[in-house]
Amino acid sequence: MGLLHDRLSPGHFPRWHRVGGSKPTLRAKISYATPQRRHHHIFIPLTTPILQVIHMETISKKSIKGMVFAALFAALTAAVSPVIIPLGFTPVPITLQTLMVLLSGAMLGPGYGSLSMILYVLVGALGMPVFAGGGSGFGALLGPTGGYLFSYFIAAFAVGSIVKIASRKKSAKKKALTWNTVFAMIVGSLIIYAFGATWGKAVTGLGWGAIMAGWVVPFIIGDAIKLLAAAVIADNIKLEKYLS
Repeated sequence: MGLLHDRLSPGHFPRWHRVGGSKPTLRAKISYATPQRRHHHIFIPLTTPILQVIHMETISKKSIKGMVFAALFAALTAAVSPVIIPLGFTPVPITLQTLMVLLSGAMLGPGYGSLSMILYVLVGALGMPVFAGGGSGFGALLGPTGGYLFSYFIAAFAVGSIVKIASRKKSAKKKALTWNTVFAMIVGSLIIYAFGATWGKAVTGLGWGAIMAGWVVPFIIGDAIKLLAAAVIADNIKLEKYLS
């Protein structure tokens, strides 16, 4: 073990691998070299006490980083909420919040992306003026535009899930990945529209024609521009290295 200790490759300790059949076990892969410069690998089960400690510390650090970024994106969503363009014929204004919803899912992944939106909505529900135009409280959640707020964490989760699946395809080129991100954000936007329109109809009692004219159609062009901008930002600013 003295040779193993002296020749451990720092860049390869520990790497966690799932090994086995129907019930895989987590093991650490350790690389070392002999004096003849022959490289060898050994796998140590996670049941080894010291490796259990290292693995838990790794998970803990990753979780803390993820929660910090989730809080940051929640704060950024709150920061852009005062920027609105009111439309006289509908209670739904043009905002930048949906841009942050799409970015949170694409850049933080489904878990932390949705968590950031849950934090954002929770803070607003508790009275902080972080909703569009400085709104806050449960009244805003239960009002005619509340459906959009409830959709945010679901949309972020959907966007993050699709981007994550697409990024796993090693053969995907950069352009393909960008279009996969665009597709993910289209799905996220449709979820926001669906929740917002359905909630608006339930609260106001308006017909579907009026709902489409006031809750969906006026925002398609602007949302398409925000969607493309978000896709470019997400594909050029990678946060994985900070979350791993």
